[in-house]
Amino acid sequence: AKDFCCEECVGNLRAEAYCEDCHMHMCEACVRQHRRAKSTVCHTLKPVRNHGEARSHDAEQEEPKPLTAEKQHGAAGQQYVHRAQYCATHRSFRYEFYCEDCDALICKQCVVDTHQLHTYKLPTASLIERHRTRIEEVVEKLGGSLFEAQELQERVRGSLEAVEGSAVKVNSEISEAFDCL
Repeated sequence: AKDFCCEECVGNLRAEAYCEDCHMHMCEACVRQHRRAKSTVCHTLKPVRNHGEARSHDAEQEEPKPLTAEKQHGAAGQQYVHRAQYCATHRSFRYEFYCEDCDALICKQCVVDTHQLHTYKLPTASLIERHRTRIEEVVEKLGGSLFEAQELQERVRGSLEAVEGSAVKVNSEISEAFDCL
């Protein structure tokens, strides 16, 4: 999944915060402007972080606490907004349901717009565990493929070095034969 980009400017920069009042993601420069403007100075801005991403500010050295079901709180009780909590289509809505027909998380607007006739429910611990197991299986399979690819790469690298060595040897033999003529 891709990071959110700033929805305020045309720079297409990575979003650093989410304004809960404007329902927009913003880059660092737009956040500074948002905090300075009279009309938006009182808006609630939440830092945007990906799961497992380290904080970028030097002043925030403490490790983040683990995720809870809905939110993560930093050392100072600061709430972090994770991009995975918000619908990719309806960015101001959080994912609240799981569509069994599409095998996807959806928000309440998705239910109305495109999933009306589908079977959907609240995400449960068993659903999460089932997906966790599937992800672990895929990761294990990809790990095996990666190992095979790395072995193949080493064999190709060795063959290339041998061919280059042979080419140098043949070149020198040709040069010696030419010099003898």
